[in-house]
Amino acid sequence: MGLYNFVDAIFLGQFVGPTAVGAVGLIYVLVILNQAILVWV
Repeated sequence: MGLYNFVDAIFLGQFVGPTAVGAVGLIYVLVILNQAILVWV
């Protein structure tokens, strides 16, 4: 999962811009939280 977000951040940083990289960072926290809840359930 971490590798996916790393590659996604590189791709977005090169082609879209720094705002998109910030959005990936914010969404990453929500994805990890979601996975933790699903594993717990």
